[in-house]
Amino acid sequence: MRICQYCGAKRRDDPVLECCLDGEWYLLHRGCQDDWRKGMDNLPAGSKVLGKALGGHRCFCGSGRHVFRIQLPGEEQAAERHFHCAGQYWRNTREVRPDSGAVRHSGSDDYNRHIGSTDWERLKREIIKQRGNRCERCGVSVYLELHHKHYYSLGCEQPEDVELLCPKCHKAADEARAAKSARARILGHAGVSVVLAKPRR
Repeated sequence: MRICQYCGAKRRDDPVLECCLDGEWYLLHRGCQDDWRKGMDNLPAGSKVLGKALGGHRCFCGSGRHVFRIQLPGEEQAAERHFHCAGQYWRNTREVRPDSGAVRHSGSDDYNRHIGSTDWERLKREIIKQRGNRCERCGVSVYLELHHKHYYSLGCEQPEDVELLCPKCHKAADEARAAKSARARILGHAGVSVVLAKPRR
């Protein structure tokens, strides 16, 4: 008996059917097809859903319910995610917030093109090979992202310019960097100069 790729169950009262949605073939109960379609609407074109995640696997948001193995365009492997979390992650990685500092060094189109490039993916693979496939802050081994420590070397980053982080730690690092640059702007506008004192010996 075939297993539904959405709910992961096999029920005699609702047979699993082969159905074609957006050019891809899936095994789904008739009752699960609408939910699957709604989930797929959250994802960018070219995404692949490789079925339900194995039991015990959680999305990076922390929840373990309705988690799927989803591969977004440009990714080499699928990661365990919810449909809506994968869609939100995709949108976030393609946006450049005005306070991120990236706009000062490059146009947002250039920035987005760069982080979607094969060079960026190559750098990420090298970093994973050097440092291991886990977040450098919390140690979890989920889908990982490269975080710019600064934007001075944008487009020609070296390993020391980036950090390998899970989405949760990446978000926190971006927020901390934005807060730091906002404080620096406020101090600059107020005419305050910051002097770092040398430690006493």
